[in-house]
Amino acid sequence: MKQIPASLLPLLTGVLITLISLWVGQHHGLLPEQASEQAPLVDQFFNVMVTIATALFLVVQGAIVLFIIQFRRRAGDDTDGVAIKGSFPLEILWTAIPAVIVICRHYLNCFVQSAIHSHPVLNRCKSVLALTNLPMNHPCPGMTCPTRSNAC
Repeated sequence: MKQIPASLLPLLTGVLITLISLWVGQHHGLLPEQASEQAPLVDQFFNVMVTIATALFLVVQGAIVLFIIQFRRRAGDDTDGVAIKGSFPLEILWTAIPAVIVICRHYLNCFVQSAIHSHPVLNRCKSVLALTNLPMNHPCPGMTCPTRSNAC
């Protein structure tokens, strides 16, 4: 039986982690029943966050288990490890990856918030309140606003 080439293992691992995290992100069962028109947007945003968190969890935990096995102390070896000075490209990489994730998450959050606030019922209710000079938390007479206690 031939061994899998070393360059193929990271690719297969990445594909497996991606498939697992996508499945968990769509089938986690953590959300309640949708009770508003904005719920699908918020649910999709939450699903994306669960997918990203699952992938990060699998990568970090997998690396920990791999390094525990690979770098365990061998029998009879009581010496210290080789002193390695920091790696500037590695530090840039592990700073850039979370920065990109946070920027993408922020962009998605802005998109979801924009879609929620451009909801026609909310805009109609807010425009009625603006025309009547009532405070924004005043109940809308004769309108059903999608907020608690019928307040806009």
